[in-house]
Amino acid sequence: MGAELTVTGWFLSPIIREMQDTALAYIKGQFSWKKDQEKDLERLDITLTEILTIVDVIEKREIKDGNQRRLLSILKDAIYGAVDVLDGFQYMVLKSKVDSQSAENHHIYGRRDELHKLRDMLFEISDSNAPGPSNAPVPSGSSIDVISIIGVGGVGKTSLARLAFGDEQVRMNFGLRMWVSVSDTYGEIRLTRDILESLTDANYHTVAEFHELQNALRQKIAGKKFLLILDDVWYDEDRTKWENELLWSKVLSSLNTGLEGSKILVTTRADKACSILHARTPPLRLGGLDRDDYWLLFRNHAFGEKYPGQFPELKEVGIQICRRLNGLPLAAKIIGRLLNADLDVRHWKKVLDSDISDDVMKVLRLSYQHLPVQLKLCFSFCSLFPKDWRFEPQRLTEMWIAQGFVQREDSYDTDTNIEDVAKGYFNELVQRSFFERSLLDLPTEYVMHDLINDLARNVSKDEYVRVENDKQKEIPPNIRHLSISANLLGSMKKTELRNLRTLIVWKKTWSCLKLSLPDDVFKKSKSIRVLDLSGCCLDRLPTSVEVLKHLRYFAFRVPQRPWQTSLIWLYHLEVLVTRGHSCRESECANLPANMKRNLLKLRKAFLLNVGGATISGFGGQTLLRGHGEFHVRKESGYRLGELKEMKNISGQLKN
Repeated sequence: MGAELTVTGWFLSPIIREMQDTALAYIKGQFSWKKDQEKDLERLDITLTEILTIVDVIEKREIKDGNQRRLLSILKDAIYGAVDVLDGFQYMVLKSKVDSQSAENHHIYGRRDELHKLRDMLFEISDSNAPGPSNAPVPSGSSIDVISIIGVGGVGKTSLARLAFGDEQVRMNFGLRMWVSVSDTYGEIRLTRDILESLTDANYHTVAEFHELQNALRQKIAGKKFLLILDDVWYDEDRTKWENELLWSKVLSSLNTGLEGSKILVTTRADKACSILHARTPPLRLGGLDRDDYWLLFRNHAFGEKYPGQFPELKEVGIQICRRLNGLPLAAKIIGRLLNADLDVRHWKKVLDSDISDDVMKVLRLSYQHLPVQLKLCFSFCSLFPKDWRFEPQRLTEMWIAQGFVQREDSYDTDTNIEDVAKGYFNELVQRSFFERSLLDLPTEYVMHDLINDLARNVSKDEYVRVENDKQKEIPPNIRHLSISANLLGSMKKTELRNLRTLIVWKKTWSCLKLSLPDDVFKKSKSIRVLDLSGCCLDRLPTSVEVLKHLRYFAFRVPQRPWQTSLIWLYHLEVLVTRGHSCRESECANLPANMKRNLLKLRKAFLLNVGGATISGFGGQTLLRGHGEFHVRKESGYRLGELKEMKNISGQLKN
C-alpha cells in the first residue's frame, strides 16, 4: 500500500502544482486579460478533470487508513468547489461578451484615473463640481471654459478625448456634443463650418461667408449646454501670435449663446496652442501608460488571439521591448502588429535590437521598413492626402491598381481578381495599424494618425509632393506624384512636369471652387496614370486630356461645356468617376456614345452626386454605379441585349 501511495503522490503533486500556478496567474489577470479568459478556463478545466480521474481511481482501491480517506474526500470537495468558482468566472466572461456588444468599438487600456479627472474638469461649474443641468446663459463678456489635454504625439490624447466623448455621464451632462478634427491647416470659415456640420446633418458647404456660418451656429446652440472637442490643435507658426488669437477669438465668439457649464476640450501637443485659446484651467498633461496596462495593450496586438504562455521566449522578449517604448500606445500598436506578423524569437530579438527607444517616429519607421515592397509603394502613395483625410478604401485601392502597385503573387494567375488583391493590401495596412476606422465608425471610411501621415511624407519625399499651403510656390520638375489643395492651384508657378504619374486636386469640403485650366496643361505630362480633378469645379476639361494615353483612373466634376470627346481616346482607362456640384443643380451627364467600344479596358464607371447620366455602349463586364438612363435604339451601343452581362441593374422601363 505504501508503494501505491508513493506512486499516487508522484502523479498528484505535479498536477496540483500546475493547477495552483495556472490559477494564480489567471486570478492575477482575470479582470484585465479578457482576451485569454476562455483559454485559461479551458486549461484549468482539463487539469481539474485529470485530477478528478486520478481521485476516482484511488477511491476504488481499498484504502483502510481513515486519515488518507478523509484527505481524499477533502481534496475532492475542494476540486468541486474550484470547478464552481471557475464556472462563476465563465459566467463573468459571458456577461462581458453581452455588455461589450453595446460598448464602444475603440477599446482603451488604462486611463481610468485620467478619465475620472477629466470628468471632474468637464463638470466643474464655478464653485460646483457636480454634474447636472444648468439653465443659466453664459455671463455677458465671458467666454466658454477651455480645457486642454497636452501630450506628445502617439500618447493617446485623442483616445482619451474619445473615451470622454462617449462616456455615459458626459452624455447626460451635455445636451449637445460636437467633435472637430483641427490639424495644422485651418481657418475660421472651415472651423466654423466643421463645428456646424458635426452638430447637424445639414450641409453648409455652399455657405462661404463667415458671418452666415457664425449666425447659424449661434442659433443652433442657443440655450443649450454643449461640449465641443477640438482634436489636434496646432499653433500656426506662419501667423503672428496676434493673428492666431484673432482667428480663434472669431471662432469661439460664435459659441457664447450656449448655457453656462458648456465646455471646449482641446487636445494638443503644445502649450502655445492652449495660450491662444485662453485656457484658464491647468491642462491635463498626459504621460505614457503604466507598465501593467501597457503590457496588456502590447500583448493584445503582438499575440492577438494566441495565449502568451505558449510562447515563453517571446513573452520575455516582448516585455523587454515594452520597456523601451516609453508607454506610448501608438508605438505598442505598431510594434505589436509588426511582431504579430512573425511569431519567431529571432524576428522578435531583431526588433528588440533595433533603435526604437528615442522617439515614436523611429518606431514607426521600423514598422515601415518591415513592410513588403508592394505595401511600401501603396503606403507612400497615401502621403498625397492631407491629415484627417477620410480614406475610402475602394477609391484608394483603384488608384494603387492604376499605378501598377498591385501585383498578383503569380503573374500567370488570371483567376485572382486584382481588386481582391488590392483590398488585401489595404486590409494588411489596417491590420498593421497604419489605418484605423474613422471616429464615426463608418464601414467605408478610414483615417490615418497624424504621425503615420508624417511618416508617409517622410519616406516618400523624393517622389511625392503634397501642396497644402502657400509656403511652397514651386514644384520640383522631376516629381512623379503630386497632390495640391484646390484653392492653391491658381497661384502655383507653371512647371513642366514631364515625369508626373499622379495628379490629385483635392478639397476637404464638398463646396465647389471654380477654376480653369489651360488647354495645354497636360501637354508635357503624358505619363499621368491617375488624374483626380474632383476637388475643383471646371467650366470645361482641358483638351490636352486627350494626350494622356497612359491614364487608368480619371475623376472629375461634370463640366458645363462639352467634354465627351476628351474620353474616347483614353484607351487605357480602367476607372471613370464623375461627380456633381454644390454650386448648381446636378444635371444629366451625357456620356460619350459607344464609350465601351473605344474604352476596351474600362472596368468601372461611377456616376456620383450627378443628377443622372445618359449612358450607352456599357455592355460586357463594366461595373456601372450611380443612376442614369439607357436609351434603347437599334444601333450598336444602345441595344437592350447589351446589358445582359451587367449585374445588379435596377430601375424601370419607360416609353
